[in-house]
Amino acid sequence: MTLQHVPFCPTPIEWLDAFTGPFEIFNSLAKLLEHTGAISHWAMVLKNGQGIYVEEGHVKKISQTSIKSLEWFELPQAGYMGVPLYVDSNFIHDALPVINALFPIHPSVAPQNKLEDIADLVDQLPFLISILDTELRYQFVNETYEATYQLSRDEVIGKHVTEVAGPEQFEKVKGALARPWLESK
Repeated sequence: MTLQHVPFCPTPIEWLDAFTGPFEIFNSLAKLLEHTGAISHWAMVLKNGQGIYVEEGHVKKISQTSIKSLEWFELPQAGYMGVPLYVDSNFIHDALPVINALFPIHPSVAPQNKLEDIADLVDQLPFLISILDTELRYQFVNETYEATYQLSRDEVIGKHVTEVAGPEQFEKVKGALARPWLESK
């Protein structure tokens, strides 16, 4: 399908059906965005003509309706990223340099440590991200989390959510926190 709504994509896009090749690194990001509820669906089109559409953390087949629901932003090293029109453009502009940095300058140069790259990306995203264990104790928080709660990572790791976010905030989000554990059983 030719993407009329994607800038500078006059030829049909080869839509991939899995996180493969240059998109492999985005599997963790997709799961993270889905679990945090930050962005429900998004797409990426590379300059080489390959594309991927992700919905609720999984690669899906893209439709014309899906394409039209996305606003497209340029990733100078890679191509274009489409995000839902409801997402604040300032938020995306803040995150784009970090996402773009995941792509090697030369396609033949693969990232040395994908896990480290994802950790760096998560650390720089402009929204709160944490990793909790099954007892809802922090295992990781990003820099935005540290700045918001004015606590260092070392002060947060190992504490229960209620000790950092407070009981009132915990009540608001406990359903979303329990969802990944319930879905995996």
